[in-house]
Amino acid sequence: ASCIRIDGFTLDGNNPALPVLGTDQLVGGVAIDAGNGIQNGVYGSGPGPSYGLVNVDRITIDNNIFRNNSYAGVYLWDTYGVNNSWNYARNNYFTNMWEGIQTYAMHADISNNTFVSVNRGLSMHQVSVAADPGFVPQIVNNNITIAYNSGDSSDGGLWVNGRLGGAPALAVSGNTVNVPASMAPQIFSGLIIWDVVDSCQVGLTNNVVNGNSSATIGLEAWDITSTSPVILTGGSLNNIQSTGVLAYNNDPDYGAANTALTIDNVPITMTGGVGVEAYADPAAPANWVKVIVQNNTAISGGTNGVLVDGTMASAKVINSSASPAGGAVGVDVSFGKALLQGNNLTGHTTAGIIARNGATVDAGQCPTGGTDVTGFGISTGGNVLTGYVFDNAVPWAIENQNVSGPVVYAYNNNFGAGPGDDISKLLVQTSPVLYSQSGGVLLVQCPTNGSYQCAGAVPLKATTMAGFTAQGGVVSSDPATA
Repeated sequence: ASCIRIDGFTLDGNNPALPVLGTDQLVGGVAIDAGNGIQNGVYGSGPGPSYGLVNVDRITIDNNIFRNNSYAGVYLWDTYGVNNSWNYARNNYFTNMWEGIQTYAMHADISNNTFVSVNRGLSMHQVSVAADPGFVPQIVNNNITIAYNSGDSSDGGLWVNGRLGGAPALAVSGNTVNVPASMAPQIFSGLIIWDVVDSCQVGLTNNVVNGNSSATIGLEAWDITSTSPVILTGGSLNNIQSTGVLAYNNDPDYGAANTALTIDNVPITMTGGVGVEAYADPAAPANWVKVIVQNNTAISGGTNGVLVDGTMASAKVINSSASPAGGAVGVDVSFGKALLQGNNLTGHTTAGIIARNGATVDAGQCPTGGTDVTGFGISTGGNVLTGYVFDNAVPWAIENQNVSGPVVYAYNNNFGAGPGDDISKLLVQTSPVLYSQSGGVLLVQCPTNGSYQCAGAVPLKATTMAGFTAQGGVVSSDPATA
């Protein structure tokens, strides 16, 4: 069953000529008479690995209308590990069904489709072999508008699940996911990326999720260890309710896996919660999560810009002059590790940076003699921590809440200190914060002049940094750099 073209049809799973029975399944209030619009056999009618479905390739599905299905408009399942190429689904319209398009072990170009009133727009699963030379699989320029049509507790708008072995590069570009104002009680992710391993490439470029204060997660990532980094670039995640980007190491259904993800130049707008979270579940102590946030990834709204949570979680946040701004905390590191360099960490109501529960934070070390404490190299500082008042009170530039260390490195940052400003009054130092003003230039204020009646009352000259500060002197560096 190959070389088939379906073009210009309307496939309606509701047959008005049939009576409506009390046992009929309803989707969007419509009685359903067909589970799928197009399917390559009857799933479960035979043994694995095909389960009764016939391998197909060179299938073209263009310019059709699909509506009123209990499962999918297009459901194509090929045998895992077999090359089936030259498949297209383009310029179709899908409405009132659980999912628009689902493919398994198939190379496909899914482009320029519109999905309206679906529980999930489309998903592409488990591709492990190379495509025919010349065929380029892609998921581009699809527009997905979600409706809550099922009893599932969680779902997503666009899901890529499984690129491994010899799977070719996959471009996921220019897609838009629109979420309605109310998805309760559903947990909903706009984009889901799972199981990208070996040397497989998935490019996430210029995709948009409009969360409408209802999408729980903008992008969800799990089990990503490819030697070709998976990078979310451009586009935007708008009005996300809980987590803009969530990378995690332990799925409740499928288990533990390592996860690495890069977020590059993506505006993230939150109505609550966290802009970017790297979460390492303590129940998976051997599996790590590594996140890179870079190049003006602007995070606004919510409570935290970036959250690194868990001993095996780490993040590198660099060159984000517009982020993470606003909210209670800029970067919050609990148990994990973070390298911070060249970021805007101003305007937070609690702190620009928090380290707690033994977290390691490198927000800047001296140019010589530094040590890689995060696994991401050595930060040169350059973070902007201005606007916090030198009053020894909330909001703080940096809080090191670690009870027994480690220190927080914060050399060569802009604290906005001028003559007479004591940077230590911007810091919580349960364990030390090692700091200096950016540019390596010390701002020094001598102790105030005093009047003494007797020569014996004149204090001895200060010969140490501690003695200098004890007499009221101020310097824009911690004593360790004196």
